[in-house]
Amino acid sequence: MSHMRQMDAMMAVDHTVQKAARKITNRRVIYEYIDLSHLTNVPEEIEPVSFNALLKEYSRKVRDGACVEPSCPAPQSTTLEENLRSVLSTMSERNLRDLDILMRRFPEPPTGKRTMFVTATSSNHFYESQALIRNLHRNVFPLINNYTFVLYDLGLTASERKQANLHKADILVWMDASVRFSNNIIKPLLDDAERRGMVLASGTNSVGQHTLQVTMNYMKEDVCTLAPVLEHEATFIMFHNKQWVREAVVKPWAVCAVSDKCMCPRDPEYDTYCNVHIHKYKKCHRYDQTAINIILAKLFRDHTSSFLSLYYDYVSLLRGDTYRYFDELEEWQAVPAGRRP
Repeated sequence: MSHMRQMDAMMAVDHTVQKAARKITNRRVIYEYIDLSHLTNVPEEIEPVSFNALLKEYSRKVRDGACVEPSCPAPQSTTLEENLRSVLSTMSERNLRDLDILMRRFPEPPTGKRTMFVTATSSNHFYESQALIRNLHRNVFPLINNYTFVLYDLGLTASERKQANLHKADILVWMDASVRFSNNIIKPLLDDAERRGMVLASGTNSVGQHTLQVTMNYMKEDVCTLAPVLEHEATFIMFHNKQWVREAVVKPWAVCAVSDKCMCPRDPEYDTYCNVHIHKYKKCHRYDQTAINIILAKLFRDHTSSFLSLYYDYVSLLRGDTYRYFDELEEWQAVPAGRRP
């Protein structure tokens, strides 16, 4: 299995599992574990990676250190090996098996591309996603070569699906529908992602305040270890296709999505809203954003700021910005080639 296929499949696992794991009971959404063992006859397993090889590459990226909150006991110092084992130990054999089964269900993507741009949409974000695609067509794609674009369907209607042309990389760029790029910024951003391994959006809130206790237990962390961790946003992430990114960040993140005790441990209706104006731990939950922040904190302690790009200031989040771009493209294609502007 190619490394990019692993990354692409892992990014989709969260949406696939959460959509599959829901059942409606008296108009309430209940999340439960789904047994995937009946799919084990699908051929081709994930290639194993040795711990020592992963530790060697991860060690090149980080130097040890920690920050603390005054009200909490001083944290004990840990080695890089202990940090890495702490992340990998969150993945149970059952969840790893389920992830392996799910990843084998995804077709092999085209190869040879430097960059893969990935987003997802549903009916309630359909026009917001069209505005993102319009922005990519104007400010990103004309400036680069050797790229591909993937749009995951998370719940489009039949008519919407006909409009969306679902088309796959050394760098994977995840974008929420609200992401917008300034012109002429994509090249330095891609180069920066290669240097850093990942590029994240900065954050200001405490992960300890935005994480449920059940997820803390799964990640083997507590309020004191997560209180000083700043919550980087998961609306825009760039991943360089390196072993430590695949195996120590994306894979535990995807396994967390498979587990019923990690990314979405209960009905999101009760936990989505976070009042940032009150200081209270475990008051809400940020799902995929919570999980990846804890994984990075376990690996890099107070050095997660090394993933903040200077070029990110030229990437905006415009929630609610919509555009009927597919209608515009259809009207343009209806004009005879010789008469198009």
